[in-house]
Amino acid sequence: MEHSNKEKWISEVLDSTTGMTQPRLEFDLFDRISPELNKKPLSMPLPVVRWAAAAAILLFVVNIGTVVYISLHHKKSDKTQQENSLFSELETISTYEY
Repeated sequence: MEHSNKEKWISEVLDSTTGMTQPRLEFDLFDRISPELNKKPLSMPLPVVRWAAAAAILLFVVNIGTVVYISLHHKKSDKTQQENSLFSELETISTYEY
């Protein structure tokens, strides 16, 4: 049953191409397309350029701010981490219950 459905489908697909013709090439097509390809590229409108520049500047400022924040926070956390490691070491020794 399944085999006959497959053959039927193949037959329908092959029959669907009946009456189709090969496309005809227009000989002046290249001559009509060439001027469009050689046109000067359009420039972006000024507001778009301004928004892009503002976004780039904002991204740069946020990146610099993040680097500064992390470097300052890292210095503080190093000192705190040294104090905490000593404290936690003492705490594990003194409060460990068997």
